[in-house]
Amino acid sequence: MNQFTASLWGDEAFSTILAMRDPVEIIKTVAKDTSPFLHPLILHYWMNIFGTSEVAIRSLSFIFYFLTVVTAYFIGKTIENKKTGLLVALMVVVNPFLFAYAFEGRMYSLLLFTSTLSTYFFLTRKPWLHALATAAALYTHHFSLTVIGIQGIWTFFQALTLPKKSNFVKSIFSRYWSFGLALLIYSPWLPTLYQQTQMVISGFWLPKPSFSDLTGLYSSFVIGSHEGIVRLILLGLVGTILIFRKWRQNKWQYWFCLSWFLIPTFLVWLFSQFKQSIFFDRYLLASIPGGLFFLVSRRRGWYSLAPIILLMVFLFWYDWQYFGNPTRRPFRELADYVKQTRQPGDELVNWNTTAHHLWELKYYQIPAPIYADGVTELPFFVGTALMQTGDIIQKLPNAPRLGIIYSGDPGMIEVDNYEIMEEKKFGDLTFQWWRF
Repeated sequence: MNQFTASLWGDEAFSTILAMRDPVEIIKTVAKDTSPFLHPLILHYWMNIFGTSEVAIRSLSFIFYFLTVVTAYFIGKTIENKKTGLLVALMVVVNPFLFAYAFEGRMYSLLLFTSTLSTYFFLTRKPWLHALATAAALYTHHFSLTVIGIQGIWTFFQALTLPKKSNFVKSIFSRYWSFGLALLIYSPWLPTLYQQTQMVISGFWLPKPSFSDLTGLYSSFVIGSHEGIVRLILLGLVGTILIFRKWRQNKWQYWFCLSWFLIPTFLVWLFSQFKQSIFFDRYLLASIPGGLFFLVSRRRGWYSLAPIILLMVFLFWYDWQYFGNPTRRPFRELADYVKQTRQPGDELVNWNTTAHHLWELKYYQIPAPIYADGVTELPFFVGTALMQTGDIIQKLPNAPRLGIIYSGDPGMIEVDNYEIMEEKKFGDLTFQWWRF
């Protein structure tokens, strides 16, 4: 078992079931949800070729992750030299946060790749390619706007610092037209973007973040979610790298990369203090490459390189442990058990406790409606855009046997006129057969 072969979890299963629809239905469905459609469309055609297994689904994300590594190399090479490009690429490879999403069948690796590619074409001033990559990033995830916004701010400041004889208006146009072209390509989605934004503002599941959430996310973006003495050691290595860094005679690109890392997360944190919170780690992962480049650039000989290598070695070891020890809920094993023990006339129920598992159960071909007694409507962020008639029930079905699937406190399960026959645990998942 590894991160490629572990059972899909809810959001991955949601994306997979969505991608199984025809392209027009995909676009219509995501318009009722909170994200654009590029990833499920690509996944749709990918699965037509390679199938719908866990490995096939996650391999697409891994390819985007690999392409990000390549793009990071070229960014480092362009700004500084080949050695820096190689170090940036290796830091992307071992970064625990990015490594985790390299094996998730969602849009986040594509968000990372398209945002990083857009930044590369921005730095190398290739406007046509920048426009296409930027449009692709916008059609992948709304939070790509945070990275694109940093590019726009730096473009404006660069225009302000031109010699007085330069034509400011002409300079602005020559620097901004690729942004305009990207916006033109994206413009058909703007009305949907507005509707999706209004949905999120009307009520989302994220709490208001604290200042420690902000600082903690910055450190997680560099060293992962380590705690205790390990965290202190890794932060010490990062601090040592920064102390040894050459801080003088920096190009503007160095400070651009630092702002690429710092500003998007801070602005989202600040927005979340006064409006509906949208502060969530994976939404902001596209800012990580900027910080990794800044960390390994402007080195001072071997004594600057040594802590970088030590940091990478430890993170590689951590990633290797993570890869071989997946912690996702074992829905595939649960589904195999249900298929083996199910009898004609049995009904399955997905008991809505702290979370529902509708998408996982559909993917593993043991569909079970969500039993939500007294709940007439679920919040949009649990995937209601993809739900169909019969996916939610308020009354338990009449059947000689009920199979109940849930995670959470088993004391919440009560079935009148039925007695429990059998219970089977799969991690923190529980399956029970009840007899009338």
